[in-house]
Amino acid sequence: MICSWKRGQPDIAAGLDYDLGYVLSKTAPTGEMDYYLMPDEKDLAAIPQDPMNTLTIDKVALRKFLFFEMAFGVDAEHSSGQGTYSCTSCHIPEKG
Repeated sequence: MICSWKRGQPDIAAGLDYDLGYVLSKTAPTGEMDYYLMPDEKDLAAIPQDPMNTLTIDKVALRKFLFFEMAFGVDAEHSSGQGTYSCTSCHIPEKG
């Protein structure tokens, strides 16, 4: 792995992004970072799934609803935090 940020580049994030891209490209069976891109949510055939429980548009919509739902945030360390977080509190959808 090439740690370009150690060579004195002022932009550490750019160096880390480069390093991550390098590792992803080297570990992908195709040799391309695109291998790790998630398929579009409407392209159900491209999403790996259990043949005994196939995906439908309704299931995808339910997953979206539940992913953003804060009512499930009941395991808060402090009672004041109950119902104030969802899956998206840690798992950022824009980051895939």
